[in-house]
Amino acid sequence: MNLPATDAALCMYLIPEDMRTKGPIRDLVRYADQLEGGQFVQFWESANLGGNELLDSVPGFASDIRSFIVGVLANTFQKIEVSW
Repeated sequence: MNLPATDAALCMYLIPEDMRTKGPIRDLVRYADQLEGGQFVQFWESANLGGNELLDSVPGFASDIRSFIVGVLANTFQKIEVSW
């Protein structure tokens, strides 16, 4: 929720490596990697908001992620073509 700050990356050093590959932590790492890598479509597909018990319990999560994505796109592009 604090991207692009490095808080999540720093916290990962506090978690033993064998725990990073299990359950919710593994999923959170995948979501963070997708967002940091600009894989926004893959993020929305894997996050499955509305059906994700972990992420749905975070107040304002979806709107904060949208704000992050818009910020990344605004800083990267001046003009984007969209095909519907």
